[in-house]
Amino acid sequence: MYDLKSEQLEWLARPELDSPGNRFNDGRVDRQGRFWAGAMVEDKAIRTRAAGLYRLDNNRQCRGVVDGISISNGLCWSPDSRVMYHADSPRRQMYAYDFDASSGTASNKRVFTSTEDGFYPDGATVDSEGYLFSAQWGGSRIVRYTPSGDIDGVLNVPVSQPSCMAFGGENLDLLFVTTARENLDDESLSEQPMAGNVLIYQTPFKGTSDPVVKALN
Repeated sequence: MYDLKSEQLEWLARPELDSPGNRFNDGRVDRQGRFWAGAMVEDKAIRTRAAGLYRLDNNRQCRGVVDGISISNGLCWSPDSRVMYHADSPRRQMYAYDFDASSGTASNKRVFTSTEDGFYPDGATVDSEGYLFSAQWGGSRIVRYTPSGDIDGVLNVPVSQPSCMAFGGENLDLLFVTTARENLDDESLSEQPMAGNVLIYQTPFKGTSDPVVKALN
């Protein structure tokens, strides 16, 4: 935790420190104000174990929730907080869990959906109807899934590496899509000059307001 006034840094937890080939990849706040962060195996040559997904509780306790991950992505919750979604990108699978909002525990892991070869599930969010939006790295698309995991619609984007998205705007009907330029050569960048930009789309859908972290005791 960084204090802006004193410029002092206080480590609340340092998971994955014993795995030098791993690093943290993404984080999110659940609807109860707890902060979550997932790691990834960055250097497979020296990895000591797979990466994990962690939860930082209001009492500053950090707990591992999911293990055995290659690249943690796509963490989000249904509007009623009864389902947690999480993706392992290299495996091309998104999972659903039963979620206990009061305790922050996840159980009953099952495959929510699998993507095609070359389409890697990256960041995700849900709309007010409980449909999941998945940015699919390498696939030049955003996919909207029903709560049962079926494809409801596809938004093709002019870049190959959409990375995440969020709803915003006065009516929460604008979809903000982040994109990447990672490992794209000059030819690829000339074909997709918008790579690395934030793309904004007007949609017929409405998102939910993202929560903020509750004060830590």
